[in-house]
Amino acid sequence: MTQQNRHHLVDFASRYAKQSIKTFTPTSARWRALIFESEIDDLITLAKEADKQEIRFGSVYSSYEIITYYSVGLVTCLEWHARCRLVHLMEYRPGSIQTGDIKGIADLAISQMAANGIAVSHLLGTATKVSSIQEYVKVFQRLFDDLSIPVNVERTLRMKMVKNEGDVDVPLYERLEEMYQVRHALVHEISFSNVGPYAVRDVWSLENARLHASDVSLTIKLLEESVTKHAPADFPHRLDEDGFSEESRLEKLTDAIAALEQEITQSLANDAEGLKKWNAALVTQRAGLQAEIEFIEAAETLRPVRYYDVTEYMKEELLQSRIAFLTALKAETGH
Repeated sequence: MTQQNRHHLVDFASRYAKQSIKTFTPTSARWRALIFESEIDDLITLAKEADKQEIRFGSVYSSYEIITYYSVGLVTCLEWHARCRLVHLMEYRPGSIQTGDIKGIADLAISQMAANGIAVSHLLGTATKVSSIQEYVKVFQRLFDDLSIPVNVERTLRMKMVKNEGDVDVPLYERLEEMYQVRHALVHEISFSNVGPYAVRDVWSLENARLHASDVSLTIKLLEESVTKHAPADFPHRLDEDGFSEESRLEKLTDAIAALEQEITQSLANDAEGLKKWNAALVTQRAGLQAEIEFIEAAETLRPVRYYDVTEYMKEELLQSRIAFLTALKAETGH
């Protein structure tokens, strides 16, 4: 099946379900918002320097209209955050998938899913719309409820106060709602405020764009703090306490391997010959695993010669393959 013949949902899911560089994560969503913050800071500095040189920066009455389009990128950060976490929930707890999740997905996409090796979780995550703050909240409330996280998402966002452009404290929820409305108008409408006289055009200042970027970064951080604090330790892509990086997956995988090996050892207690061979196999396997890890760390072809260091990803693949075997073995020896 060529890429041109694939349903757009299947095509999208294929790009992010199988790539070695994992960007369908909360880390990517927050870092993208932080990149916008940094870029806007640079523009603010540039505008100030231009003013010192009596060089006009922006339109006659305000900043450049393109600044308002930061709302599109910032809404995408929230959309990405919600969709990836919905996928992680469905992967972690398949029982959370509801009948209603399937409704509305084209039969063609479902039929192509298996042929392209796409899990239902990725297809559903891809198809999920997060076109309003209400839908964003709904996704996370579902996540929190399914994981027994004792947090009311909407209340959290309404109780958190942030500054607006007038330096007045307002609920974070209202700021996000406003940003969604601005984004929708930009991508779907051309009103008088877009093409009328400059005096009536409604555009973001650099300072307001900067505040909205900060709102998005803060939103992701707030919700991810609850995930880190309350979600099970093995829930995918949990962030560290600072909310900037993911917890070490290698450490979690190593601990999981050790636990599985111990459980299998215990299940072989009444099989003297099997236990003897198993213990010998463990010594050999652990030495082989360590040798492969040392190879991954030393191989120049896996180092960040250009843009991306794949060594961590290759280690994860190696350990996950071990976990898959041990899990199957445990199922056969545990009875």
